[in-house]
Amino acid sequence: MTSAIRKQNVSQQAQDPGDSVTCKANVAITGKRFVKVGAGSLANRQNINPCGAGDRAHGISHRDAAAGESVSVIRRGTWSVTAGGTITSGDPLAAGALGVAVLAAGAAAVLGTASNDAVAGGDVFVILP
Repeated sequence: MTSAIRKQNVSQQAQDPGDSVTCKANVAITGKRFVKVGAGSLANRQNINPCGAGDRAHGISHRDAAAGESVSVIRRGTWSVTAGGTITSGDPLAAGALGVAVLAAGAAAVLGTASNDAVAGGDVFVILP
């Protein structure tokens, strides 16, 4: 005699994160910056804001976007982010002011790893976990 496996409390997928998700900018968003989930988000459509220093990121903004505009947020892979200081390949990275990539320190959320050297204002390619 076999018994059926009863599925209880099953999590439902709101969206497939894939390599990127489409989000709505709550405020003007600058491309190549870390962004976070903002107020007014729905389960299948997040609103985003720029990350502040040490914030946990939802991903990287693919391009500039005006407030209220849709924008892709990159969640996987290796992508360029504007560096907020001197970065060395292999450094653990965190969000700095306005979502730039900085060397992770203290309690800041580690968002990825630098795959190249960069200076402030240049592009650092971030390996997202």
